[in-house]
Amino acid sequence: MLEYGCLATLFLTFITVAARYHDILIEAQEALTREASTDPLTGALNRRGLDEIYDSEVARARRRQSPLCVALLDIDNFKPFNDTFGYRRGDDVIQALARQLTEIVDPRLDFVGHIGGDDFFVLFRSEDWELRCQQLVSNFSEAMRGMVGSDEC
Repeated sequence: MLEYGCLATLFLTFITVAARYHDILIEAQEALTREASTDPLTGALNRRGLDEIYDSEVARARRRQSPLCVALLDIDNFKPFNDTFGYRRGDDVIQALARQLTEIVDPRLDFVGHIGGDDFFVLFRSEDWELRCQQLVSNFSEAMRGMVGSDEC
């Protein structure tokens, strides 16, 4: 017959193991939720992630009566670029734009999403959103000049 001390030790070990498995399951669930809301090419929110953020941010802006700006971005002449230089280089351009967007937004306030193809969505709560957009155009133009040599144009 087992002693009470041995039973207590077994019970505490069981509780500790169960708590650890619970923590592992929570971490896995959070990772799956992030992955389900993230575009694998860009690391930005995907359509599902945008839908969730958009609804909550619009509700927040209404409650607080605060401004909210939505920017839809489309890369000019992307299809001809993709057809000429190939999908890998096209993906490089999309990733470059995603990086530029991530750099110009305030991560505490703003959200970047990749809708698909060459289309992006930015939800700005930043009050200086116009300046940030102008900075993006300038930075992206410069990045594209660096990606495509003058002999390739």
